[in-house]
Amino acid sequence: MTMNAIRLGIDFGTTRTVVAAPDNGNYPVCTFSWMGEFKTYIPSLIGVDKGKLRFGWDAEQLLSRRDASVLRSIKRLLGRLHPDEPVEVGPGVSLPLIELITGFLAHTRRMILRHSNLSLNPNTPLEAMVAVPANANSNQRYITLEAFRRAGFRVMGALNEPSAAAIEFLQRYLKYLSPK
Repeated sequence: MTMNAIRLGIDFGTTRTVVAAPDNGNYPVCTFSWMGEFKTYIPSLIGVDKGKLRFGWDAEQLLSRRDASVLRSIKRLLGRLHPDEPVEVGPGVSLPLIELITGFLAHTRRMILRHSNLSLNPNTPLEAMVAVPANANSNQRYITLEAFRRAGFRVMGALNEPSAAAIEFLQRYLKYLSPK
């Protein structure tokens, strides 16, 4: 039996990653349960605690600890580094950029399947339309889309962020707009 895929819009942001899913013709932002709270985003953070990688809110908890390291704004590295260039996340922990991004996106995928407000089977295929910065260069686009693929998403395409915002605006307010 082939399971129907769920289509998602995902904005892998510099500070936050946001996921939207279709619901009766609308595309509300997904919520995630974490430590008894509901959040509308996943922090785009990668940390190291005692040699082990941590992502999202687990990495955010490390921000106040001196014995742990947290890499902020990993997305900013996409424009400067090649996919296989190593990135030092913490003392003694260095991985190729593409592996770090893939690790974060695999964590995002797990959060969608296990901790989101979507009722999904863990084997549900996830199809993603990925938002990328309007001024993203080809290296940024390649690393982003390839990391999504490696993390287990079926990438449907990429859309620049201003276009994604315009589509969301029209989806939400078209019925209120006049011809003027």
